[in-house]
Amino acid sequence: MSANGISGEEMFESLTGYDEIAISKAFGAEIGILANDKPTMFLRAMVFSHLLRTGLKHDEAKDRSMTMTLKECNSYFVEDNEVDPEEPVTVVGEDGLPLGN
Repeated sequence: MSANGISGEEMFESLTGYDEIAISKAFGAEIGILANDKPTMFLRAMVFSHLLRTGLKHDEAKDRSMTMTLKECNSYFVEDNEVDPEEPVTVVGEDGLPLGN
């Protein structure tokens, strides 16, 4: 299950101050503390925030994020595939080849 094509990094970067307050209320810690000290709860907080955006109420979003397995949480967001010109994934980009050649 993926969150409509959004990556975890994109979700994190889209957090507002209101999202941070909701996370702190739901998880008992600020987002930075979760990210540094409780990585699995940080992931659940990102899922929780996305679920709120889909229209779930606070308690329902928290319950859903807390009852998901870690495997489900890990696959909730799409993978963030950064393009690295030093390690191209396809032939395009190797040796500075322009697209379509």
